[in-house]
Amino acid sequence: MYQGKNNSPGAWTTKVQPIKEEQAKYSNTWDAETESELKKKKLRNVLNILDSGSLENDEVKRNTKKNSVTSKVIRILVRVIGALSMSALFLWQASVAIDKYQSKLTSLQERLSDNGTLLYPSITFCTKYIWQSFPGVLEIINNNKSMNFEDIKKYAVDSHWSRERVFSFFSHNNVNNYSFPCNTVGGSKTGRPCSFPFVYQSIVDQSWENASSEMNETTMQKNQTTSFLYFDTCTPLDDVTPWCYTRTDENMTYILGQWGYCDPSCTGQLPQYESKYNLANREEYWQVGLFDLSTWGSGLCHTYNPPKDVEPGVTGQLYTLLGDKEKIFAPMRFLGYNIYLHDRGQFWPGLEMGRIGLSDELFLPKNYEWEGSFHMRQKTLINKEDIPCSEDPNYSFRDCILDWVAKDAGCHLDWFSDPIGMNKPCTKREDISKYSESLTIALQARWLKLSNMTGCIPRCTVRTYSFVEKNREEANWGRNWSAAFYMDVKTSSYTHQTEFFAYDIWELTSGLGGLMGVFLGWSFLYIIVQIYTALENCIVSIVV
Repeated sequence: MYQGKNNSPGAWTTKVQPIKEEQAKYSNTWDAETESELKKKKLRNVLNILDSGSLENDEVKRNTKKNSVTSKVIRILVRVIGALSMSALFLWQASVAIDKYQSKLTSLQERLSDNGTLLYPSITFCTKYIWQSFPGVLEIINNNKSMNFEDIKKYAVDSHWSRERVFSFFSHNNVNNYSFPCNTVGGSKTGRPCSFPFVYQSIVDQSWENASSEMNETTMQKNQTTSFLYFDTCTPLDDVTPWCYTRTDENMTYILGQWGYCDPSCTGQLPQYESKYNLANREEYWQVGLFDLSTWGSGLCHTYNPPKDVEPGVTGQLYTLLGDKEKIFAPMRFLGYNIYLHDRGQFWPGLEMGRIGLSDELFLPKNYEWEGSFHMRQKTLINKEDIPCSEDPNYSFRDCILDWVAKDAGCHLDWFSDPIGMNKPCTKREDISKYSESLTIALQARWLKLSNMTGCIPRCTVRTYSFVEKNREEANWGRNWSAAFYMDVKTSSYTHQTEFFAYDIWELTSGLGGLMGVFLGWSFLYIIVQIYTALENCIVSIVV
């Protein structure tokens, strides 16, 4: 290997070392510049990233803000729509509730009541027909011009069926201590008046005799003495308790099976019109009314008004012996009696009178005996504007109609009853015709027309009485009356119906409160608090 002077290892090394140092110098410079460039580049990249991030954040913010506004608008719209919907539903349901309240729908509550006693209905008896003889008043007015008003009045008073002629005897047990003492209290027939005098066939002596020494049925004879005894009071004969017959034939002979035990106070009193026990003589219990002047109508009626409550059964029994058999004039024209049950003052023999509690017409022919009982239903109605009723317990539908008749006719026909109200009495022939026409109009009018025409309304408490027949038979025995009517209380319990508003003001209030809670989330307490707060703020602002 060639080695020169300058190619010695040391020289080579010395020569190469500066080169390396130079290269290292340049290399370090390049590296520094490269690193600086990289840092700058990185910085620029970071700045670019930061700049782009800032833009994105602004966009996000802008988008977020935009989305926030949109969501708020949507929420507000949803709330508004929901509030409007709930308010609309509330108003709809509230209007339904208010309409329901304003319709005044009613219901009936029914219950069974029993006080141990029951007020008898008023009982009205109308003879069929009004006059005892013919012609009637209207025929006289139309055909007999010579009779003046006073003559016609006298004829009407003399020929009408007065209470004395209609009732031979009237008994109602335990009414002001006027119970007839000779009503039977037991036996075959209870609650019937004794028929005095009566003849009784009694076996007063009886013995047995033998026709031979052999005691057998063929040889045994019965000797008896029969006597016909006459009694004008109760007798204990053939019994241990005094008794009497309640029916006899025309010869005063007893009718088998028609008897009863006597009350100890019976001493032979007779059921006669003059008797102090005859309630037909007690003026305070009776009303008489003229409802129709037609000759062939039942226009003159007598009404019995019981004064107090009575117990069921015989203790409260009522009976009347109608028409003295020997004093009935023109028997071919006298047919019998129309009988009505009703509450006191609630009588008018017109159409659709069930609204005032008037019973159906009961017709009792002459020569018949009728027995039955009654039961009652009571209804208490609300006095409404469209269907008014009277809350006055003393209100009389009868007097109201008769007052209208008198006003329509211009006078009151006071032949049988006193004037009602301030109406003057009729004094002229033409007044009779006018009064009759007004009565006919009222009798023939249907309920709505009658009520609108007269202004008469039913009572709010309506008692309806129904008659339940027990027995009716022809009176083919000896008697001094033309017909008989027996009635007692079936039971002291009765059905009481009370009308009430099905949707009253309290139902409306609770309904509206429930609707506010369901649809609006409000309560009456919340509304009160809000009103109180508003008033308080208003007062504070005024004071300050």
